[in-house]
Parts: sequence; structure tokens; C-alpha cells
Amino acid sequence: MGRENEDFTGTVLKPEPVIAVTITCNLGGERQMNLAAHFERDTPAAEQNAILDRVMAIADRQKARYDLDKEEENFKIVGLNTRNAILAISSAEETTKSQIERLKIELGAKEEARQEIFKAAYDSHVASGRRGEFVPKGVILQKINLADAEIAKTRAALTAAPADAEQHRKQLVGSIQRNQEDMRLRRKHINELRSIAGLPPNDDFMDAETAQV
Repeated sequence: MGRENEDFTGTVLKPEPVIAVTITCNLGGERQMNLAAHFERDTPAAEQNAILDRVMAIADRQKARYDLDKEEENFKIVGLNTRNAILAISSAEETTKSQIERLKIELGAKEEARQEIFKAAYDSHVASGRRGEFVPKGVILQKINLADAEIAKTRAALTAAPADAEQHRKQLVGSIQRNQEDMRLRRKHINELRSIAGLPPNDDFMDAETAQV
């Protein structure tokens, strides 16, 4: 057995001077990764750079994979919100149609009830043998006024329904378009990370991102 720093022939070996490099990569939070590289002191600069580039590529891949988990989770939330908002537009349109039909029926019923109040009072006026034009008074007038107020309220709601629906639609469209732009930016960043990590591009929620509203 040769002594330390001797080869098998007994020749004393001189340690080669080397440069050691340790790189600490912060992966986020308290997670860190240490990478080490070394090369002889006389290694050409181009070769040193190539070694360091390979080490940094390892760090970049690991950091990208860690960041991807957070970025894609946030992207998923935006994608789901966008898809739900798109579905809400058609749902809101159907709701508005149903609301208008309901208000029309309600208005007709209220107008009919008002006519019945007037007609009952008028028939009573004629049956009693009174002469002159019939003019609602007292309790009858109060009932007619209440009926007219309800009719006016329903007519106002019927008139406002299309405008309210359009305003709601504009708000949804604005929200969708902002989300779509956010998705485009997030997808671009995610795909850059996926490229570094050696993964294929992300194509989730393309339907929501490209939908025309």
C-alpha cells in the first residue's frame, strides 16, 4: 500500500490546484438547493463557463418546476373563473327572457284586477239607479290608486329589465376580457417555465382564453 499522495509505483503525487464553486438556489419559501462544481485552476475560461452553465441549467430546471406548481394553480383559478363567467352570460340571457315573460304576465294580471275593481264599482253604481257619470271615490278610489301604483311598478321593472340585463352583460364581458388577457400573460410565463423544465406547453383552458364574447 502506498502512502497518502503516492500512486501504485510509489511516486509522490502533487495535488492539482482546483477551483470549487458552490451555488445555492432558492426555490421559494424555505426551500433551497446547493449545487457544486469544480475544475482545475488552469481550465480554459470557455470550459469553465460551460461547466457552470450546465450547473445553472440544473438549478433553473428545478426552480422552474417548483414555480410551475404555484403558477399553474393560479392559472387554473383564473381559467375556471373565466369559463364560469362565459357560461354566466348565456344563463343571464335566459334569466332575462324568463323575467320579462313573468313581468308581462304579472302586468296583465294587475291590469285585469284593476279593471275588475272599476267594473264592480261601476256596475254597483248603475244597479243602484244613480244618475250621472261614475267617479270612483272613497274606498274604491283607494283600491284603484293602489292597483295603479302596482301597475306602474311592474311597468317600470319591465322597461328596465333589458337595460339592466345589458349592463350586467357588459360587466361580465369586461371581466372575461380582463381575465383572458391575464390568462395570455400567465400562459406565456408558464410555457417559458415549462420549456426550462423540459415540459411541453400548457394548453389548459384554451376554450376560455380564446372565446369570443
